[in-house]
Parts: sequence; structure tokens; C-alpha cells
Amino acid sequence: MPRPIRWLAVALWCGLIYWFSAAPPFTGAGTRGLLARWLPWLSPPALEVLNFLLRKAAHLTAFGILALLSRWAFAPHPRSGWGAWAFATLYAVTDEWHQTYVPGRSGQAGDVVLDSLGAAIALGVWAGWQRRRGSNGAPS
Repeated sequence: MPRPIRWLAVALWCGLIYWFSAAPPFTGAGTRGLLARWLPWLSPPALEVLNFLLRKAAHLTAFGILALLSRWAFAPHPRSGWGAWAFATLYAVTDEWHQTYVPGRSGQAGDVVLDSLGAAIALGVWAGWQRRRGSNGAPS
């Protein structure tokens, strides 16, 4: 696939992360309200735990996907995994900074760490899968 198309996929995913970061339903209070509406039988403490876990899983997943898309865009560079991790981590920093300007949101250093961890996990799983397959790890 042509490199510009690969980077377009990265840019679109970054745009989606940006949109979710600014959308009121995806603030802590917003997701708590949605969960309370969808799962009215949950106790308030259980609702808080579920809200926390879902929001943190979203961080891991979103930035894991960003790292994999970035790795694909950087390939076949031999250090594409490191570049992808750095790109995802830097985007996490800008995303959290962006959230400091969004009503109902706040930038959290812990979320940057979580986003960076999500990127590292996804890239590590990808690298392990590629080694098992016996390939050089460069997606086509």
C-alpha cells in the first residue's frame, strides 16, 4: 500500500482520538451517566469501577491501534517499532494537553503513561506474532 495512504490512516485515527477527547459523552461524567442508564441495576461503587475500567481500556486500545497504524506507516524502516511508539506517546501528550481546554475534561499524566503502555503492548504483541510467523515484521 502506498505510504501516503498509510499516513492518511494514521491521521484519520488521530482525528478520531481528538474527536473522542472533545465529545461531552466521553467525559468521566458522560460515560458514568451512560452506564447508569444502560445498567441501572449496578450499585454506585460497581458503576464507578466499571466506568474507570472502560475508560482506561479505551486508552490502551486507542493508542495501541495508533501505534500499530504508525508502525505500518513507518515500515519497512528497521526502527519502525520505536518510531511508532514514540509517535503514539507524543500524540498522547498532545491529546492530554488538548483535554485541558475541553470543559469537563482534564489532562492527566497518568493517562499519557497508560496510552504509552497501550502502544508498547500492541507493538510487543505484534512483534511477538511476527517472530512466531518467522517473518521480518514488516507489514506490506
